Amino acid sequence: MIFTIPVLFLFRAGEYLPLEEVIKRQLGSSVKLIYGSAISDHAAYYKKLLLDRVSPRIVALGSSRVLQFRQYMFTHSFVNLGRAMSSIAEGLDITNEILAKDPDIVLLGVDYWWFNDKYEDPKITYIAQENISVIPTPRHAVMVYEWLYDKKITISKIIRTIVLGVEDIGVAGQEKNGFGPDGSYYYTRRVMNGKEGNDILFQDTLGRIENGTRRFQYSTSANQIYVENFVRLLSLLEEQGVEVLVFFPPFANEVNERLRSMKGKYDYFEDVKIKL
Repeated sequence: MIFTIPVLFLFRAGEYLPLEEVIKRQLGSSVKLIYGSAISDHAAYYKKLLLDRVSPRIVALGSSRVLQFRQYMFTHSFVNLGRAMSSIAEGLDITNEILAKDPDIVLLGVDYWWFNDKYEDPKITYIAQENISVIPTPRHAVMVYEWLYDKKITISKIIRTIVLGVEDIGVAGQEKNGFGPDGSYYYTRRVMNGKEGNDILFQDTLGRIENGTRRFQYSTSANQIYVENFVRLLSLLEEQGVEVLVFFPPFANEVNERLRSMKGKYDYFEDVKIKL
């Protein structure tokens, strides 16, 4: 019972649904269903499966920093592939699948650290994310008890989910936190429930900049291999007639000022612009 009840809760919440079934439900529903898993993260593969099911004229591609583009912002069919490209190698991996859909426009959000070999070694072979079936494990049961202890969920919620099931998919999805059917991401739990973020007043980001860690490693120049691969990615899209709109998602003002104050530490930002 100690193992069965938490796992039954997760099962009824939709945590063990195959991604193909998740997308089928989202696209087939007359209401907006949110998918947010609390036990697994296969975002890149989820986006590939979503792309396979739709034929968008407009695509948003990039990391999590492009996830706020939504269908209602466009007059033509749209899909958000944010988090399907968290590196240039990932972008190249999904480019052929994008081309197979023959879109008109790709909005390509670029992160500076993609060109920094201090962040990621260009010699590392990229391994495409696969669809790994999520099966119940004792660890999942422990996670549910940890959520109860931390008051992230309640016993009444567990019982209600087991008895009645849910409409949205996943434990986070029940709080409207996760991916919508257009691939964009909703942070409803943080906005509506007053959940504190992990970067209040940008203190975490500013600390990473000061220490040169976690995407903010110092470098004076952009890696030429990354630049060439990025140009190749653009060429693949443009040669098939796709209009590519490249942009660098902005930093918050406080973050931007701190980056500018680190003299010589982030010279590769300007080098990226020169080489592209």
